[in-house]
Amino acid sequence: MPWERHAGWIHGIIAANGGIVPLPRRRSRLALTLAEREEISRGIAGGISIRCMADQLGRPPSTVSREIVRHGGRSRYRAVVADDEVWAHACCPKPCRFAFHPILQRTVADKLSLEWSPEQIAG
Repeated sequence: MPWERHAGWIHGIIAANGGIVPLPRRRSRLALTLAEREEISRGIAGGISIRCMADQLGRPPSTVSREIVRHGGRSRYRAVVADDEVWAHACCPKPCRFAFHPILQRTVADKLSLEWSPEQIAG
């Protein structure tokens, strides 16, 4: 049949035409929203306890506490600044382990040259 081709042939066509457009970035449903951060900011200004703020938001107190500590504490917390920092940090890809560990690079390369599988190397 004319359509019987190797399973990987489509990758060449997609790559030659610019690849697949990535999905638009969006926040996790678990992450704090800007509105929740605004509520935290108002709670701080009003002198409300962390537990009360957490109850109002329906979040654990530890989440609210970590959010405040991460972004300057009670005296310096600003919702918009915190939200911008979180979004900017989420944009950065995590650096590859190999980039900073030359010994690990060599070890993996050596094991691959001995025809070890990735599972064996990881183990």
